[in-house]
This record gives sequence, C-alpha cells and structure tokens, in this order.
Amino acid sequence: MTQNFGYSSDVTDGLVDGGVSTEPEHVDLAAIDGAWVEIRQMPYGDVLKRQDKVMQMRIQMAERGQQAASTMDLQMANVETTAHDFKACITRHNIRNPRTGRAFQFQNLLDWRDILNPKLGREIDRHIRRINGFDDEAEQDFTAKQGNGSGPESDLSQE
Repeated sequence: MTQNFGYSSDVTDGLVDGGVSTEPEHVDLAAIDGAWVEIRQMPYGDVLKRQDKVMQMRIQMAERGQQAASTMDLQMANVETTAHDFKACITRHNIRNPRTGRAFQFQNLLDWRDILNPKLGREIDRHIRRINGFDDEAEQDFTAKQGNGSGPESDLSQE
C-alpha cells in the first residue's frame, strides 16, 4: 500500500504537473538555414548548482580584487557556464563540425569552442536561457560585466 502523505491521488483534484519537461524543445536556428537543435529543460536542482558555480566565481573575483585577473576570470566563467549549459541541455542537433565532418559534440568543449560559428553559438545560448528561465537580473548582471555580447541582452538582429 502506498502513502499519499495527505495528497489526493485523484486526477481531478486541481493539481498541475510541476515537474521538469521531459520532452526537449525543437528549435530551428536562424543563424544558418536548415540548422536545428533540441534543447532540454534543466531540473531546478541543476539550475541551482549552476547558480552556485556562478556565485562562487563572482566571490573569487571579488576576493582577488584585481581588474586584470577579474576580466580573465569573467571570460573563463563564461566559457565554463556555456560549456555546462551546452552539455546539459543540447540533446540532438544537425550541425556539422567542418574540421571533422561529423556532428559537433556539444558535450566536449574542445570539439566546438574554437570553431563553432559565433552567431550559432549565441543563438543556441539564447534559446537555452529562454527555455530554462536564465534571464533573471542576476544572470543579466553577470553576463553584462563580461561585455562580450553573449549574454541574454545580446540581439542577433544587430549583427
């Protein structure tokens, strides 16, 4: 016999499903004709871990208090965060690595970091942020300090 801890198991009780979406979202990319990705939503626990990493990086930079080191740290933090997001969220795609002739391995930073089209990378990043709700003030503040246009405030139409 299973316990329901006081919650009704009746489907008509008005409860809505609060779990993470199990189906990835198919996104046609505007940066390259015919390109698409499927992006999954992160569970909230993974979102919290990601935010903890970002916060730890910010604290380390503040403790150092050196402008040059902070700029380098911000760039490294952006790469690390983007690598995490691509690995965690991209489930399928049809984008070929021109060096290898096979599909990009977004789980491996070294496979895409130095060759992925920046318009494609920014567009994928924007969709990951949208699907996972990363466009809050803290995220905008963090990415705005980087000044490299890869944050949620960047707009591909300006290119």
